[in-house]
Amino acid sequence: MKEEMQINGIEVFSATKAKEREQLGEQITTWLKSNSHITILDKLVTQSSDSEFHCVTITIFYNDNGKAVTKKEPHVFQDPHRPPPSRNGMGPAVTHRMGTSR
Repeated sequence: MKEEMQINGIEVFSATKAKEREQLGEQITTWLKSNSHITILDKLVTQSSDSEFHCVTITIFYNDNGKAVTKKEPHVFQDPHRPPPSRNGMGPAVTHRMGTSR
């Protein structure tokens, strides 16, 4: 039986301005080409918006073949200067989980 690969790398791409959102696909493609040795395990697309801004974030979970996997407690990033979206009037983020590629 083949051993299941573990996630040992995460890359986050985010864009708020329209021009940045238009270039997000090219930015991700460039990153993928320069990291062709990795195996993509999952992807997560998150959208949030308010009356002025529409933010799109694409998170790529991967296995960097050959990189040692170390077990650590998950880290939750909290910007100390900005409350979570559910408390700043932006409303909850809309999250779409894409299929897993193996």
